[in-house]
Parts: sequence; structure tokens; C-alpha cells
Amino acid sequence: MLSERTLTKLQGIRKCSINGHKAKDLFQFILNAPDLWEQAYGNIHANKGAMTPGVDGLTMDGYSNERAANVRELLRENRYVPPPVKRAYIPKPNGKQRPLGKPTAGDKQVQEVWRMVLESIYERAGCEYSRVHTLRTLVIVEAKSGNRVWGRQQYTRHAEAACRRECA
Repeated sequence: MLSERTLTKLQGIRKCSINGHKAKDLFQFILNAPDLWEQAYGNIHANKGAMTPGVDGLTMDGYSNERAANVRELLRENRYVPPPVKRAYIPKPNGKQRPLGKPTAGDKQVQEVWRMVLESIYERAGCEYSRVHTLRTLVIVEAKSGNRVWGRQQYTRHAEAACRRECA
């Protein structure tokens, strides 16, 4: 359950987006809103894929506030590096196989937190690609290309630019 403060902030972000203003301090917002991380856990835990272990072997079942606080601290110190995904292949009806990436539990949570924030920006703005999953995938793939570790300002700028490209 999101706190009144977090809900107010998300509504403010939506209003900024609708009015054509730039939302500021999004990174600080996600770092200082532990209830946002709990809500992200709740969103993920409800899915079947929550019990799928990533490369580290952990599932979303073992969530703890300490684990989320550790990820937030890594982000704050600009030391968070998205771990590699576990690759699996799903058979297709035509006999071929489709690759599937299984992210770690911590990475799922980071992605869900950003999805919630980006959705509040772009869902109400009438963006054709309002499903932030497409944007999130685009940003993460581009961020991981070239083995680059991105700082928070670079990542935020890149996310905004990617969405402008997709929504134009």
C-alpha cells in the first residue's frame, strides 16, 4: 500500500507530464520511497513468474526490506550493475525456439519500480507506446549494450530520450 506522500508525488508527476512540464528528482524519489519498493514487490509477487529464479537462484518469495534497502543503497552510490539474465528457450509451434530472459529477483524489482514511475509520466500523456514494458525493455537493452554501467543522470536522460523517440 502506497503512502499518502508517495501517492501525492506520483499524482504530481502525472500532472507535470500532462501539462508538458518536466518531472524532476525522479531518482531521489525512488530512493526515498520504501513503500514504492514494497508495492513493486506486491505487483511482481502476484505473477506466476515471481517464483522463477534468476542467475543468483533467488526468487521474489524471499523478499525483505533489507534486500530492497541494499538495492536502493547500491543505486544511491551509483554501484548498481544489472546482473546478467538467465537464458531459457521456449518451443514455438513451428518447431523453432524463442529465447526468454529470466532476470534476478532484485532486477525484477528495480524494473518494476521504474515501470511504476515511468507509467505515471507516459500513460496519461497519451503516448502511443503507453505500455511502459516496451519502453523499459528498450532502455534496459540499450543500457546494457556495450557493457556500460550508467550513472543515474545518464540513465534518466536516456530513458526520457527513448520515450520521446517512441512517442513521436
